[in-house]
Amino acid sequence: MSPPPPDAADLRTRALALLDALPDARARAVLDGAGVSMEPDIARWESSHGTVHAHRVVVSLDARALGQIHGVPAVADDLHTAFARAIATLPDASLHDLSFVWNGSLAARVETYRGSSSIDGRASLTEAVAEYLDGAGERDAARLTRSTVVRLRGPDDVEILGPPGGFTATAQRDAVRALLGPRTRVTWR
Repeated sequence: MSPPPPDAADLRTRALALLDALPDARARAVLDGAGVSMEPDIARWESSHGTVHAHRVVVSLDARALGQIHGVPAVADDLHTAFARAIATLPDASLHDLSFVWNGSLAARVETYRGSSSIDGRASLTEAVAEYLDGAGERDAARLTRSTVVRLRGPDDVEILGPPGGFTATAQRDAVRALLGPRTRVTWR
């Protein structure tokens, strides 16, 4: 009889606790606002102590956090380590893979006299691309993107209304593909 698959909420809690011990708080901040889902038992193998069940973990993030994951490799590394260690504490369980996806929103940080708070909201594609670029550290590309219109023309087809500028075009294309999928076609007009 195989053990029950780990619970995604419990796994998230375990990963957050492991991230608390790190001196760099960026990975914990990213996971704080993220959703976690699991695809249990996608692979299994026999080890010296019995059957090991491998699970896929998907972390869904707002556009800025996803940009940070791709722009700051240390954040992604810390999250991979935390989830691998968290799942390894469960009986006969292993992390098969961890992926990061866009949840379709952006997180706006609002500063008030009481401190900072996060407000989630649905994102226009233009603002999502700009937020992704900000999170990835591409400030100039983010600023230029905010002066364009990024629109979905079809299932895997995006059009950017505004001039492509050197490295900005590459950054915009990469941001669109990170948010919508690697096969998304990006054109400028």
